[in-house]
Amino acid sequence: MTALLEVSDLKVELPGGLRPVDGVSLAVGAGETYALVGESGCGKSMTALALMRLLPEGGGIAGGQVLLSGQDLRALTEADMRRVRGGAMAMIFQEPATSLNPVMPVGRQIMEALARHGGPGGAAGRARAAALLAAVGIPDAEARLDEFPFRLSGGMKQRVMIAMALAGEPGLLVADEPTTALDVTIQAQVLELLARIQRERGMGMLLITHDLGVVANMASRVGVMYAGQVVEEGGRETFFQAPLHPYSRRLISALPRPGAGRLETIPGTVPPLGRAFSGCRFSERCLEAMPRCQTEEPAWHGPEGGHRVRCHLYMSVPLACPTSVVDAPSPPDRGERVGVRGIFPSHPPSPLPSPRTRGEGDTLLAVRDLQVHFPVRKGLLRRQVGQVKAVDGISLTVQAGRTLALVGESGCGKTTAGKAMLRLIEPTGGQVLFAGEDLAGLSGGRMRALRAGMQMIFQDPYGSLDPRMRVGDIIAEGISALGLEAGREARERRVAGLLADVGLSPEMVGRYPHEFSGGQRQRIAIARALAVQPRLLVCDEPTSALDVSVQAQILNLVRELQDRFKLGYLFISHNLAVVEYLAHEVAVMYLGRVVETGPVRDVLSRPRHPYTKALLSAVPTVEPGGRPRIILKGDMPSPMAPPPGCHFHPRCPRARPLCAERFPEETALGQGHKLACHFPISG
Repeated sequence: MTALLEVSDLKVELPGGLRPVDGVSLAVGAGETYALVGESGCGKSMTALALMRLLPEGGGIAGGQVLLSGQDLRALTEADMRRVRGGAMAMIFQEPATSLNPVMPVGRQIMEALARHGGPGGAAGRARAAALLAAVGIPDAEARLDEFPFRLSGGMKQRVMIAMALAGEPGLLVADEPTTALDVTIQAQVLELLARIQRERGMGMLLITHDLGVVANMASRVGVMYAGQVVEEGGRETFFQAPLHPYSRRLISALPRPGAGRLETIPGTVPPLGRAFSGCRFSERCLEAMPRCQTEEPAWHGPEGGHRVRCHLYMSVPLACPTSVVDAPSPPDRGERVGVRGIFPSHPPSPLPSPRTRGEGDTLLAVRDLQVHFPVRKGLLRRQVGQVKAVDGISLTVQAGRTLALVGESGCGKTTAGKAMLRLIEPTGGQVLFAGEDLAGLSGGRMRALRAGMQMIFQDPYGSLDPRMRVGDIIAEGISALGLEAGREARERRVAGLLADVGLSPEMVGRYPHEFSGGQRQRIAIARALAVQPRLLVCDEPTSALDVSVQAQILNLVRELQDRFKLGYLFISHNLAVVEYLAHEVAVMYLGRVVETGPVRDVLSRPRHPYTKALLSAVPTVEPGGRPRIILKGDMPSPMAPPPGCHFHPRCPRARPLCAERFPEETALGQGHKLACHFPISG
């Protein structure tokens, strides 16, 4: 294979002596997808920015070579590099909402990219921009040219970014976490789109992601990055069948699987990249570490261009690794190992009881026909002209010691429903009973007393923690407000115990939120919620922004806490792998209504509603022989003007005329499995 992109010993330096990229070498061929994976802070995105020469102010390439079709990009002037960006090489950034100009119609932004690379202007340029939007799957492309970014959904904004990247007909596309913020259904559409365009154009792609399921579905070759270096590289099939590096193996073993006990985690965090390394950078977190790992940097072992690894465990021995990550024994024993032998400890801690075997508890939360409608007002007098039916009549039950997962695409009303159940948003209609008491119409004092029993963990721990308060004060705030501990010393003991419960040191009470990693901040948010001794926790996407290794830590924690304190969870998520691992029951929500509900095992193994089946098929997985992919057309309709009849019928592959006439009645299928569908999938 002739390499389209060749990177040799790339080094990047930032102000303060930071070196986020420290000797990266990789190659991408035409028509090939090279996936660069690893935890946040490993240097993946900084590698991409270095290739594009878009490093932050004060940063620069300190060494190495970058060749694109044989041309040395480091030797180009900035004027020449502007012609390369978007032309020979283009980039899709992680967050389209911040990458698009909010005050410029998307059509003008695409035409600007066309003009930069010699494309037509005027009417011909507009026609070409419309053709690009149509090519990336945006309906009514001509009309969409005049839309501003805020009028588009997340999936549509990402498609606009792809259209802009394709405007210069690049030979290489750098995609930095292109689906991280998207639902699984939209993610499936975007990945299918990228794969189709790549096939049609023979385009090379450098895919940067921490989602191993996306890698397993998209990549030709995989590079694993840790602390500024690539530590393993190989073809997709060989990598997932037999990962070599202890870091790679633990990343894969941290993925949630149904029926699993305690998930494998990686202790510690990625080391700060301003320090000087003398040995293997992973040694401090590695269960296979040997004395030489502390002092000697490992060399590459394995054939150039084949499956190879940077690890002392494979020195002077044939590359060999187990064929199953789950059953992986340890690599060759050299008799000098100082850590726990094997990727998994020889005597692992007893797994937590499976959530499917715990006994049912008392009903904590009973929701009946809950509605949340927001008025839409226009004009000088702000007259109401419509309603947004965010939640339109849902009924759910959460029991002590059990988890009900609420799943669906963004915009379906999951978070609004969770907040309304706690009266953080006032419901429009319906009934919410907590421990048998109707929350509607309660006085402020009585509602305050009940709030100790029900708390919420928000999606973004950084945004939900006051940046000006110390961690100890954040956790103690609820204790003081509800008068749960009389004296200061008692509160301090309570806070120290809570930090220990969530796996943090009590000495951290004096720190501020910005001094913690994302996983640690989420632990602080959990400690704050537990401070008032709740019986019910509403968890709103608590792991969506976390790496797989940190996600495993949080999932282990919430299961441990549920087992110890018999907490009831309403777990809001669009990650069905997490739901399958954690929940007892699941409710599938679409455009304000629940369309299928029941035990997790029944609903996710034998989905009866077409929407549930499409959600499951869209989940990328590392397991071989996954479900056949169902690509839903379009985006979810607006809750301000939902379709008549079954709201899902415009996107449903099984829709018939009856579906557009009336919403289906709920049908009981037995063993708690319920369905709202005129033409369900046979069981």
